[in-house]
Amino acid sequence: MRGSFILYHSYWEPIKGLPREQKGELLEAIFNFQVHGELIELSPPVAMAFAFIHSQFTRDAASYMAICRKRQECGQQGGLVRAGKLKQNQANQANATAAKQIKQNQANQADNDNDNDNDNDNDNDNERNTIYTQVSKSEKPLTRNKKVFIKPSLQEFLDYCQNVLKDYILDAENIFLAYDENDWHDSKGNPIRNWKMKLRQVWCTPQSRKKEDPEVVAMRNLITPAPEEMAEDVQRLESMGFKL
Repeated sequence: MRGSFILYHSYWEPIKGLPREQKGELLEAIFNFQVHGELIELSPPVAMAFAFIHSQFTRDAASYMAICRKRQECGQQGGLVRAGKLKQNQANQANATAAKQIKQNQANQADNDNDNDNDNDNDNDNERNTIYTQVSKSEKPLTRNKKVFIKPSLQEFLDYCQNVLKDYILDAENIFLAYDENDWHDSKGNPIRNWKMKLRQVWCTPQSRKKEDPEVVAMRNLITPAPEEMAEDVQRLESMGFKL
């Protein structure tokens, strides 16, 4: 259960004309709703004032639950990313060990060849050295595969800007057309190797970031509840009829 809720300055206007007794009745109704999820019977003037406040509580609850669910999803995605990195690190370590063993085996084989050469006469030595040199020249050094740039489609580009970079104001279509017309080279003439990274580095600036709703900022600055409290709030609000 959340340990707090917000009372806005705008609430004062519809309740300032109520007598003190009715203001106390309204305060009791507010806490009954927030703490116990109950709606108590109210006199008509108080019921009218509470209806105004109740609608704002509903919007706040929906925004709060959206933030809670987003944090839960981010936590789950973070766990998957960490597991993927651990698996990749293990694979890299195994590959490095195998490469080291292969290199050691080749060195041992070379030493054995040299020992055998010393045991034979000079003619055999020359013949074996010639064969060994030919084999060595035929071996090609291992090279890493270079990443090939794959040009995105316009729809893929727009989807990435809308879904991943949704916190920024971007003219995605014109950015795509400019890069596409320049054969996916930047303003300095350098080829673009990672278009997603280029978007984040060049276009996602503090000036292009969307301004946040002050009420959402105020809710985010509240004390973040523990996961079990978030789950309890979800269950409580859903039992009260909120569709989340």
